[in-house]
Amino acid sequence: MCIHMDRLAQLLLLRFSPLPPVTVAAEIGEIADDVAEAVRKDTVAGGRENLEALLNKEVMEIRDLLKVGEYVTNQLFAALSTVTTTSYVMLAAVGALFNPLLPVVLGYLVPLLAAALLVGARRTFYHGLRTPYPGRKPYLALIVALLLTITPVVLGPMYGLALQLAASNHRFLSERRELERME
Repeated sequence: MCIHMDRLAQLLLLRFSPLPPVTVAAEIGEIADDVAEAVRKDTVAGGRENLEALLNKEVMEIRDLLKVGEYVTNQLFAALSTVTTTSYVMLAAVGALFNPLLPVVLGYLVPLLAAALLVGARRTFYHGLRTPYPGRKPYLALIVALLLTITPVVLGPMYGLALQLAASNHRFLSERRELERME
C-alpha cells in the first residue's frame, strides 16, 4: 500500500502541477519507467492525457485493494462473531447438561480460539492488501491481553485491571512509535 501511495503522490504532482511534467519529474527525482514514459509522451504532445490515464489506473488499483481489505475484514469479523457467540452458546448449552462448570471453562477457551483465528487471519489480511506483514510482535500483546482477561477471576479485579492497563499502554506506545517511524 505504501508503494501505491508514493506512486499516487508522484502522479498527482505530475498531473496537476502548473509546471511542465518534465520539470516536475526532474524535481521528484526517481520515478517509475511507465511514469517516465508518460511524462515523455505528454511533454511531446503538450497535454497530460497519459499521466491522467496512469493516475486513473493507480486510483482504480488502490480502490480494488481497499475493496479486498474490506471484504477480508468483513469475513474475519463474521467468523469471529460466529466463534465467540454462536459457538459458545451452543457448546455451553450442551456442556451444561454434562457438567455445570463446563460453560465457565468454555467462556475462557472460546475467546482464546477466537484470538487464534484472528492471529491466523491476520497474515491473510495483510497479504490481501499487499502490504508488509508487521511480524509477530503484535501477537505477544494479543496473547498477553487474552491471558489478562482471566487474571481478574484468579487474582482479583484491581490487579487484573492494572495489568490490562499496562498492556494496553504498551501496545498504544508501540503502535505510536511505528506510525512515527512510517511518517
